[in-house]
Amino acid sequence: VETETSEPTDYVEPEVKEVVNPDLGPGDREVVQSMGGAGFTVTYTRRVYQGDRLRRDETFTWRYSPQHAFVEVGAEPGGGVLRD
Repeated sequence: VETETSEPTDYVEPEVKEVVNPDLGPGDREVVQSMGGAGFTVTYTRRVYQGDRLRRDETFTWRYSPQHAFVEVGAEPGGGVLRD
C-alpha cells in the first residue's frame, strides 16, 4: 500500500461570529469559542498493490472547516447589537 497526501489548498480564514445574548448587559462581550486555524482542502491517494500489480487506486478529498470564533454580545437598549 502506498499513500500520498497533497499540500493544503483552498484556505478559508476563520471569522468572528457574533450572537446577541439577552442575559448580557449592553456593551458586554463574552468569548464562547476562541478563533482557531484556517480551513483547507487536502487530497489523499491510496494505491494498493498485489506484487507489482496495481489492484486499487483511490483518491479522497477532505475539506476541513475553519475554526470560527463565537462571541456573545449584549443588546443595545432597543434591541440592536453593540459593535466595537
